Amino acid sequence: MKMVGKRNIYRLHRRIFQQPFDLITEVLHVLFIHVYEIQNGPILFRESALTVTRRAILWHNADQVCSLKTCQYAFCILQFYRISRFPDGNEEVHRFYGSSPGLPPHGEIGDISAVRNAVQAFKPYAIINAAAYTAVDKAEEEVEKAYLINHIGAKNLAIASEEQNTILLHISTDYVFDGKKTEPYRETDTTNPQSVYGKSKLLGEQAILEHCEKAIILRTAWVFGRYGKNFVKTMLSLGKTRSHLRIVADQFGSPTEAEDIAKSLIYMAKNAQFGIYHYSGMPYVSWFEFAQKIFQVAERQGILHAPQLEPIKSEEYPTVACRPQNSRLNLEKIKNTFGILPCDWQQHLNDLRKYLTH
Repeated sequence: MKMVGKRNIYRLHRRIFQQPFDLITEVLHVLFIHVYEIQNGPILFRESALTVTRRAILWHNADQVCSLKTCQYAFCILQFYRISRFPDGNEEVHRFYGSSPGLPPHGEIGDISAVRNAVQAFKPYAIINAAAYTAVDKAEEEVEKAYLINHIGAKNLAIASEEQNTILLHISTDYVFDGKKTEPYRETDTTNPQSVYGKSKLLGEQAILEHCEKAIILRTAWVFGRYGKNFVKTMLSLGKTRSHLRIVADQFGSPTEAEDIAKSLIYMAKNAQFGIYHYSGMPYVSWFEFAQKIFQVAERQGILHAPQLEPIKSEEYPTVACRPQNSRLNLEKIKNTFGILPCDWQQHLNDLRKYLTH
């Protein structure tokens, strides 16, 4: 069995995930790294090849999930990769665009046959569905594409998971609510999405609950992390070139670090209790307050000189799709069921430089 250091895994990670990705897929990237890491120790690999992709994880069995010491993954969304490892420690990444020994035929998440073939071939213990169309404004134009991925794709995974008695974990969003409630939203609150993105995600949730008995839906909000585009990275970028920024101050929510979402998904897969759960950060803030905190920390860490911030109302920053004014999620259920505590997003900002390197 080959011992591979943490530094090598990060290099390997960058080589595999070379293409742009959205906020939901960002969770997958963090999860990819996290599962490989054994607490305070080296990383162990089987001699057999790993198979990975950018969209969904299929675990082979419960023991591998619980130990985190054997890492063999399989995917069937968009692309396939196989990693060959050599005695000198080097890795070679092979990309497949069709059927290959041990791999199901290539296919999109909207293709029920491709999804079924993948799940049947690998018979996973659990699937994490990180596939999503998350371009909120663009979804108002690309309606069919948004529904194909967020609704039909989720439904396909649910059907295939049920057929193989597989646990399905699905990432959803605060956009399933209209944002008009004055208190944080509970899992049982009435949904009323106001955008194509929110409507397509809600239909995905409903399809999963209809077709898969062993399903966990995790709604989250205001995701940020080391990878992809997100509010923290945008603020740090704009702060270097602008002396004045206007930030929306009447939308409230819960910043959530992608790494904490990934860890929560792993724990929930290992200790499955099915249903809908909310997970996000604390304390609740507005976008303006979030930006204030980012720049306070950035200036203290010597990253930049904080620009002047001006609070504005939502109507002063019009968008194609409607954003919920209240994205605050009630987190009691996930705490009571799994013992999972809210993400401490302020703690994650203590090292802002990690958001500048990817």
